[in-house]
Amino acid sequence: AGDLAKGSTVYVTLEPCCFQGRTPPCVDALLKAQVKNNENELALLQTLLKENSGDLTELFTVAKQVAGDLKVNLDNSLISAQFPQRSVLLNDIANSKKVPTIDQLEALWITLQQEMTESGKIVYFTTEVLNTAGAPQQSKVIRIGNLMRLQTVSIYVIYLKQEN
Repeated sequence: AGDLAKGSTVYVTLEPCCFQGRTPPCVDALLKAQVKNNENELALLQTLLKENSGDLTELFTVAKQVAGDLKVNLDNSLISAQFPQRSVLLNDIANSKKVPTIDQLEALWITLQQEMTESGKIVYFTTEVLNTAGAPQQSKVIRIGNLMRLQTVSIYVIYLKQEN
């Protein structure tokens, strides 16, 4: 199109090609044509996106804050002795500069549900505890909500979170 395309508006359904074949790349021709309306249109669309995504931006900000708060709660929860890796994903959500994905939001919701549900359960499970000499050993414990005690000895267990 050359000089005839200067100042025109270009509408494309796919990205213009950027590889050299029998003909030069289309991108080069578009750049040489100095298409001016595309810059104005792009600026307008970015403004509209910013205006229309206000509620979503707020939602994602709240999701990140909830993930950070829940991570702190899980790190100190006795239930985490039974489910030790569940705060890793929350850390990814809370510290990411990107918008959380649908899968991450769903995992956040499931983790919230799990903490609430498990706090009302009585369960037996085997985990590592420190004996009276301070040595780690595998023992069967009973967890009653957020309380835990050894099954074989009538003492309560103190949960010490592991630093990563």
